[in-house]
Amino acid sequence: MKKSNIIIIAVVVIVLVIIGVSKNTKQVSTEPVRIGAALMLTGPTALLGELQQNGINLAVEKINKDGGIHGRPIEVIVEDSTYDPKTAVSAYQALKAKGLKNFIIDGSSVVASTRQLVVDDGNFTIAGVATAQSYFDDNNRTCRIGLTAKTLGPGLSALALKGGYKKVALFLPDNEYGRGLADEFTKTFTSNGGTIVVSEFYNSAPTASDFRTNITKIKSVQPTIDAIVFSQVLNNIEPMLNQMKTLGLTKPILSEFPTVTNPGLKDLSLMEGTQFLDSEYLKTDSPADSADTKAFKEAYRAKYGSDPIYFAAAHYDVTLLLANTIKEVGEDPQKIADHISALKNYPGITGTYSFNSDCEVDRKIVTKKVEGGKIVDVN
Repeated sequence: MKKSNIIIIAVVVIVLVIIGVSKNTKQVSTEPVRIGAALMLTGPTALLGELQQNGINLAVEKINKDGGIHGRPIEVIVEDSTYDPKTAVSAYQALKAKGLKNFIIDGSSVVASTRQLVVDDGNFTIAGVATAQSYFDDNNRTCRIGLTAKTLGPGLSALALKGGYKKVALFLPDNEYGRGLADEFTKTFTSNGGTIVVSEFYNSAPTASDFRTNITKIKSVQPTIDAIVFSQVLNNIEPMLNQMKTLGLTKPILSEFPTVTNPGLKDLSLMEGTQFLDSEYLKTDSPADSADTKAFKEAYRAKYGSDPIYFAAAHYDVTLLLANTIKEVGEDPQKIADHISALKNYPGITGTYSFNSDCEVDRKIVTKKVEGGKIVDVN
């Protein structure tokens, strides 16, 4: 009897040990942490989409090389938004159908069409560049790290008035970003004594190629204006600038970083003398670079053979930020949103920034200029 009891007890102990080991094994998952991304891989902003993908890929390589997230590799599943609102919705739905809950979605027209879907589904999304006004929605599950029209509009107003430009023409895309930028600029500019002589909103469709009607209208008032506030982020920026040059627009141009750093702009001399607003990030080496920023630039050049402009750096940044947050709080979208929106003085590779309760970024804005075919700091 005693032997029998001992055998039974031994068997029970062994079974309990096996169950315990089995439970512990299940708790330590090796499944990838999956994030969805809707990127502009084809269409009018395909050159920007390539940079988005490059930045994300480099971040994924770094994260996984450093051990992933608690031993789990990170994987970013990508769908093409084509910078088109309808396609963007399909891209988001395809990612959601794969069980994904956390996303990197960028481009103003793209986030404008997907934002409410993300919110309604209880998911989380972050953007590196998008400036869409609808993102100011008092919901911290729609987050971004880029400068927005609410910052760029007043900033361009201050830049114009500082330069003595009291009468300006607006030449902006006929989309949410262009209209939002115009509204924010106009409110500040006119309240400080400035005058908008003419506002021209050009066709921002991918197939648009002839902007001469808009340009001619601005040319007709050129004697009465001091400067032109201009934005163009599509691949056809050079044909547009050449049309402006051919038709004789000669007034100073004020702009912003998506335009001047547009990868479709190969010939910077087309914007010679342009002053524009940007973050403190520089694609070339800077004494102000942190060790992480320097390492990113070196890794990017080694892999892609070029300097990483903001579009690439921002997507590297948001991928790392999202991965680090998941490491801290897990994959629940609301916990991620609450964690990021509470961050202050976060040391990103594109600069140091903080977030508010809407998960909107607060970051430094600087003035730069195109001079001698290069981008230089003004302040």
